[in-house]
Amino acid sequence: TRAAGCRVTVRGAPPPGVLPPPLDREAYRIVQEGLANALKHAPGAPVLLRLERTASGLSVRVAQPLPPVPPSPSAGGGRGLAGVAERARLLGGSATAGPCGGDWVLDVTLPTGAAPVPRTGEETR
Repeated sequence: TRAAGCRVTVRGAPPPGVLPPPLDREAYRIVQEGLANALKHAPGAPVLLRLERTASGLSVRVAQPLPPVPPSPSAGGGRGLAGVAERARLLGGSATAGPCGGDWVLDVTLPTGAAPVPRTGEETR
């Protein structure tokens, strides 16, 4: 993301190996989507990425100042934020995205103790 010209400030990060593998993988994908959205919708604007490990889970926040002029809707809009919300839900967490105090904020909470919810069509073993 930085190589693409985005100024990213990272605050906090769990040490490697602290998170359960499914949570670690999904958190990575969520951060990846949040940063991709930042590049797509407000290129060049600074981004704050905050990762906070708590006793019960992981909190991820991607925040970026709202542009003075809202970007026009992109053609072929993807499933980015819907996918983030689904990933969080499958892990027993939650995700919200939208304007907050002059920033666009993606907030995701992922519990460490919850078992993943099977996707439709998957069997539980």
